[in-house]
Amino acid sequence: MSAELYSFSQLGWNHFFQQQLSLEELESTLPSRVFAVHRSSVDIICDRYQQQVSLPGSWYQNDPEELPTIGDWLLLATETGQPVRLLDRKRSPYNDLPEYALSPPRMAYSSTAPACENYN
Repeated sequence: MSAELYSFSQLGWNHFFQQQLSLEELESTLPSRVFAVHRSSVDIICDRYQQQVSLPGSWYQNDPEELPTIGDWLLLATETGQPVRLLDRKRSPYNDLPEYALSPPRMAYSSTAPACENYN
């Protein structure tokens, strides 16, 4: 058996992702983290190896937001190494904030501001 590259916790695996797996998936798939995205493939890393895997053509019929992106977790079939399912993304608490809350504050402009005076 090869040496472990990273532990799942070092890659960001936690209870949120673990609870998405069925018993069957626990036995037949390997979680892997996406670290690069190409036109028709992704680079993944897991506790055993890193490699580039092709995405199934049927995945491209879905909404582009449902395709893997950097940081996502994919389940790979242990027998073939091919992607089986994309796990749900962990939502950031910032996703629920209105857009103006994420914008930098604007300087207030007043046309009644006092003019600069020369005190010489």
